[in-house]
Formats: sequence, structure tokens, C-alpha cells
Amino acid sequence: MEASQPSITFLNGSGDITITWDEQNKDIIIKMIEKKMKEGYTFFTTKKLPLVNLYRTIKVTKDNLRKCKFVVIDDDAFEKMVQSIDDRDVAEQVRGGNANFARNKLFGNDHKIERDAKKVSKSQSLAVKPISGG
Repeated sequence: MEASQPSITFLNGSGDITITWDEQNKDIIIKMIEKKMKEGYTFFTTKKLPLVNLYRTIKVTKDNLRKCKFVVIDDDAFEKMVQSIDDRDVAEQVRGGNANFARNKLFGNDHKIERDAKKVSKSQSLAVKPISGG
């Protein structure tokens, strides 16, 4: 997968969930980003990093995971991953096929806050929930 593929890594209670999408699903993802911005999420764009997409068709072992250019997982593992996402909107996009799970090969530290959903949809970014008291 080329390093310029757009992605969002959601930093949340379920861990770091990274999703990617293709051009045909961009408008759906922009609507989700706009919704998340209204909910108080902050999006930080990052420098472009290589990504590994996770698809659900075959099993991968721990030994060959690092060598894979893309990863395919079975339906049961996919469903467990989707259920572990603590954000309904993100889970719906992945389950509906509008976005894919992905894993960053590297984690950059060159971040810039971006408040334009269309710019976020064209970049690689991190999304952080608003801080709230309990």
C-alpha cells in the first residue's frame, strides 16, 4: 500500500484503531469526520507513513505478520475486532465496508491540528476524543 493512502487512527478506550478508505467511500468518511468534529474530537494530521491494510479472508500467523504487505483475517476475528471498537460510528464504517482496519508501520510525531474534514479525509491523521469527567 502506498504511504499516501489516507487514514485515521482513533486513540480511544479500545486502543489505537486505524482505518483507511478508498476514493469511492471518501464522502461517507467526510460525513463521519464532520460528525466526530461536532462531538468534540480533535484531528491531528501527520506525516505520511507506510500502512498495512487488514482484510478478512485468510489467517495470518504472528511470525509472518511483519512480512505482509496486507493482512487478511477471518470473519470471527474481524467481528471481535469490530466489537472491540468503542465508537459506534467507526465500527459502522468498518462493518459496512466503507473503511478498513489498518496498522501503522511507524508512528510519527509531526502532528498538526486540522479542523477541515475534507483535509483530514485526504491525509493520515490521529483522532482524539474530547476529555470529559465522570
